[in-house]
Amino acid sequence: MLEDFFNGSFREVESQQMRTKLISREAVSSLIRKHRWVPATATFAAACGLALSVSAGAHLFWVLGAAAVLVFSPYVWGYSVPAFNDVPSQTHLRRSQYAEVWDALATSPWQAGAAACGAPEESGVRRSAAEPVNNLLELARVASQDEVLEIGCGVGRIGLDLAPRCRTWTGADVSGNMFTYASERLHELRNIRLVKLSCVGLGELVSNSYDLVYSTNVLAHLDEMDRWRYLKDAFRVLRAGGRLFIDNVDLESDAGW
Repeated sequence: MLEDFFNGSFREVESQQMRTKLISREAVSSLIRKHRWVPATATFAAACGLALSVSAGAHLFWVLGAAAVLVFSPYVWGYSVPAFNDVPSQTHLRRSQYAEVWDALATSPWQAGAAACGAPEESGVRRSAAEPVNNLLELARVASQDEVLEIGCGVGRIGLDLAPRCRTWTGADVSGNMFTYASERLHELRNIRLVKLSCVGLGELVSNSYDLVYSTNVLAHLDEMDRWRYLKDAFRVLRAGGRLFIDNVDLESDAGW
């Protein structure tokens, strides 16, 4: 009983700290959006100030002050990336509100592509699909007679290349906005189906229906129990002898960082 109380209190404090951090980040991003000259000006001024302080033999306080501003400037540039890209605020949403989060991130084809793979233009979206498609062909051994399901298909980034290589391709996702752009990208393919999921899991899909189920760079966005639910349902919809393929970005790699 006492343990539950302390755990609940800890989670409440942790949640409040996270909300405060998110609000602070949004405030900084909002400031940069209004004054786009701030990152470049701050960096240039700090570099000049440091150079002048050192060359003029200024007091150590001023040298350290200019150096501190220069060191801090990369953080300003970091906040400026989403601010300049007009990424919508997510501070009012919880992580588990998957549909709302991804709908908010995909209000245009440009934003949908950027949210899916960091490449807003179509050419970048296609390039980003090359490696996961090759992995699926090599490791999951996609065959022409396979009926394939992708969990978290987004804009159909992988489905566009994979669908012509299998019998049928089904894309499942919770985001209606992502589906809109997936439909546009995949409209010429005749062996595809898009299924909008109403909740966590694959409840809309029939058991023993697929030869291959895969999910690429999706589970990292989900809470732990929701990952388990998708995995449990993936085995349910697989046929006997079917294959399950899952990957995620290595957070220690350059791409993950």
